Amino acid sequence: MAGEIKILGAGIAGLTASINLANGGFDVTIFEKSPTIGSRFHNDFQGLENWSDETDVLEILKNLSLETNFWYKGFKKASFYTDLQKEFIAEDKDNLFYLVQRGPVDSLDESLKNQALDAGVKIRFNSKMTLEECDIVATGVSGKKPVGVVKGIVFDTNAEDSINLILNDKCASKGYSYLLVADGKATLASVVMKDLSKTNLCFENSFEAFSRLKQFTITNRRSFAGYGTFALNETNKQNKRLFVGEAAGFQDLFLGFGMKYALLSGYAAAKSIMEEEDYDMVWRDLVLDKQKASAANRLIYEVTGVWGYNYIANKLSNSRSPKSWLNGQYRFGLSKRLIYPFTKFAKK
Repeated sequence: MAGEIKILGAGIAGLTASINLANGGFDVTIFEKSPTIGSRFHNDFQGLENWSDETDVLEILKNLSLETNFWYKGFKKASFYTDLQKEFIAEDKDNLFYLVQRGPVDSLDESLKNQALDAGVKIRFNSKMTLEECDIVATGVSGKKPVGVVKGIVFDTNAEDSINLILNDKCASKGYSYLLVADGKATLASVVMKDLSKTNLCFENSFEAFSRLKQFTITNRRSFAGYGTFALNETNKQNKRLFVGEAAGFQDLFLGFGMKYALLSGYAAAKSIMEEEDYDMVWRDLVLDKQKASAANRLIYEVTGVWGYNYIANKLSNSRSPKSWLNGQYRFGLSKRLIYPFTKFAKK
């Protein structure tokens, strides 16, 4: 054995770190306060975005030493609405993103848990450890100030498979709403980034809007809610402890779900330990420029408002390759470098 590693939290970032470390010969134990993994999810659909890198995201996961044996479904087409009347359709020859399920069973979370167990990782559920006792902190968003709130429902439906997004402040203040349908299941939610007190109203407006725009039945309805955090820290180390996932503020502020950042940060922590590299150097190389571009995109999105929503919808629907256009938005080129210092996340 190369050594003993203790990880606090069995989310997808902590599990990714554990898989890589165990496969690298380390004795790994995860301490999880909940009785199972993914306990706050109900098989909600989330999207692994496939545009911020040239490489397909499933190949990226394989490069992170993760098996892609979980349920997923790729989508090359998505519908956008801004004024809740006109439908903008974005379609690409490649998958724009992959839907995955989150939760304790039949999910991305369960797959990573099983991969960790197969690698020899020990997972201690209903366990509480202090930060000082652990090497990697993967505790998620707990206790941090939210930059956005999501409220939604999951349900069974007769609707056809589809991806539908609304960019409209009444439905999602400076955020977006989504209706994701696959294999007779659906997730409908509103992501609110400003005026968080309006989250319930925005969800109600989103539900009403999607009910008018799309025909679908609802059975086995379940509700969910959560919030996200974002930070651009000088360091994600604290007294030799490495912070990963949303415990370090890794998230996407624009149109993605941020799961890719969680997975990449878990891998970065493991790589830094196995190869005795500086963790801050590893995660910066993997995600820092995209995080900065994400912060710049957030500022543009909020300032341009309705004009910006229509600009995005028109660009995506008229582009020969929406994936390539979105990829360009995540490049930290000259325009984003000029905008980034004006974001609240830039270090003054």
